[in-house]
Amino acid sequence: MYFDALINPLGQVLLGEFHQEVLTSISEVDPKTAVSTISLFGESCWSLIERSYKDPTLAKMYFKQTSAYQQVTRSVLQLIPGFEVVQSQVVWLRSGCQVQPHIDLQRIYTLTRRLHVQLSIAPGAIMSAWSGFDKVNFQEPIGSVYELNNRVLHSAEHAGADGIYALLVLDVAQPGLIFTERDNVEKVPQVQTFNLPARLAR
Repeated sequence: MYFDALINPLGQVLLGEFHQEVLTSISEVDPKTAVSTISLFGESCWSLIERSYKDPTLAKMYFKQTSAYQQVTRSVLQLIPGFEVVQSQVVWLRSGCQVQPHIDLQRIYTLTRRLHVQLSIAPGAIMSAWSGFDKVNFQEPIGSVYELNNRVLHSAEHAGADGIYALLVLDVAQPGLIFTERDNVEKVPQVQTFNLPARLAR
């Protein structure tokens, strides 16, 4: 369910207590145990919060859902009516880390939309998305919500000297859709999405 742009800014939400909850949790995580087992994301850290089709107790890395998290997600969903959260996670990059350029080809992403909520920023840390050979780099203020077309090439990098670059990643779908773990594993052919307009010019 890709849209006809790379980045679609949706607005801002108040992070409230969730902001400090995440930063505290990140500071308590051992990077060696939190680094993704997927080689593509080997320098970034990921922690699952919510997955509607999987028992969270079976997840290797799991941040506890709190009332502050639920308040943030409710605020985000008000910006994109008619959708519900299918899965969510926190991703963060320390200085010198990156998520390598990639396209999300798993079947689940043909029926979901990928939202980012900016939790923290750091000098030299950016998200990037490509349309053909045109690359758009961007960093949003804390609390910003934007839709990222994850069916095109995208990446993240923290080239700064210090700080944490963190995002709340929400995959949302229309109510009533049923997903299984296979949807998050099996891949489908890439849709031709070159030469899309970058709705947010930088």
